[in-house]
Amino acid sequence: MEYVHMKVKIEFMNLIYFILLNEKILEPIKLIQQLLNDTLIIQDNIDNHYINLDEINCLQLLTIIIQIIDQYFKKNHINNSTLMIDIQQWIISILKTSIQSSYQQIIFLLKFLNQSTCYLSLSMKQFLFDELINILIENNQQNHMNIYRQFTSFWDRLYLLSIIIECITNENLENYQIPYHPSIIINKNQNNILIDLYFFHLRRLANNEIIRIDLINKILLSNLPKINNKQQISIGEKIFKQLKDYFLL
Repeated sequence: MEYVHMKVKIEFMNLIYFILLNEKILEPIKLIQQLLNDTLIIQDNIDNHYINLDEINCLQLLTIIIQIIDQYFKKNHINNSTLMIDIQQWIISILKTSIQSSYQQIIFLLKFLNQSTCYLSLSMKQFLFDELINILIENNQQNHMNIYRQFTSFWDRLYLLSIIIECITNENLENYQIPYHPSIIINKNQNNILIDLYFFHLRRLANNEIIRIDLINKILLSNLPKINNKQQISIGEKIFKQLKDYFLL
């Protein structure tokens, strides 16, 4: 357990480094002290508060870290965009420097992106989402797992829809429609942001792909990926149909 706590503190020190380098933060020590106090990182009983002992790292403190930083910048009327970009890189570095980013870690971060308390901008959320999906696929390929099919085209990533659906706790999706442009996203739909990010992820890949007959046939013949939660199957079917119709147009 001592090693685990040391690992968390080292990760946190990297975040402190970004804060100290940010010239827009007039009182970095004050912000750092607040982060230390509110996250309880300086205490030995950290695992009794925010962290799951199975997968311990600073990412499990991400919600409260982002909240503290956002409140600090709003209180001091400072633009936090540069620090948030640094935090993006900090998150990705933690994932990539791990021996292997666990499935649970990635799911945790996907759920974090879908929370209304996630104060990252849409573009930052999209960047993190894309990175998380790429890491998830890379881990799958390295482990030679057969959970997903081989990803030879953008549409093969449709099989990640089941994971996206399982990360969403809000069931009020009866009137949900995929956004055809980021400007369509409004505040009241923030609980569905993960589906929006997934759509934009697929569309970006599709725009860079040469459309061939075999790809069109693949889309036409595709079926809804398996969804374990029976209560979410109808939601999955609705989103699947919208995605299929959009990419066939």
